[in-house]
Amino acid sequence: MFVINKIIGDQDTAFAWGSFRIKVRVTGKTFESDWAVICEIEKEKIKLFQFFEDTAALEEAFDLT
Repeated sequence: MFVINKIIGDQDTAFAWGSFRIKVRVTGKTFESDWAVICEIEKEKIKLFQFFEDTAALEEAFDLT
């Protein structure tokens, strides 16, 4: 499942947020998180890309804790 709640932006900057749920094949566990992304463009190239998610839940889903 991948849901985009909203996208806001102009020609140089974009921000989006939503939620997702995936099944980790190696563990069989489900990873579920809200997410947000920021992207800045300069001279038609990506200048900044940041993706935010629940990394503690990701570690748990991959049995890394």
